[in-house]
Amino acid sequence: MQEVSAFQSTSSGNALVVLSILCRWAKSKTRLMMRKRFENSGYKTVPKGKTAVYVGQKDGEFQRVLVPIAYLNHPLFEDLLKESENEYGFVYSGGVAIPCGISYFEGVLRTIKMGASEPWHKLPRVS
Repeated sequence: MQEVSAFQSTSSGNALVVLSILCRWAKSKTRLMMRKRFENSGYKTVPKGKTAVYVGQKDGEFQRVLVPIAYLNHPLFEDLLKESENEYGFVYSGGVAIPCGISYFEGVLRTIKMGASEPWHKLPRVS
């Protein structure tokens, strides 16, 4: 009497289903391993609806600030992005760097949050 393995005894359709399940399981395990590796690598995740920018002077230390994505289209923030482009160029490595002092940047964020664009010129420029 010939021995038949469990895999041989299933029809080819069932074998494909089993193979498909194993592939999905392997992909999910790979994604899980990649996520754990990313979380343990020191990179910080950014919450949905926000983006990270780095604020500071070229010579000094930069501080990472999370900004709501909706702020990116505001004229005040667009001015900061234009200033960043003039200072660092359009293509550079790393995240978006805003060339100003942190207190100045926080003042801009407060102004945007209030929905105003007029007090911009009244904010003192802090290096």
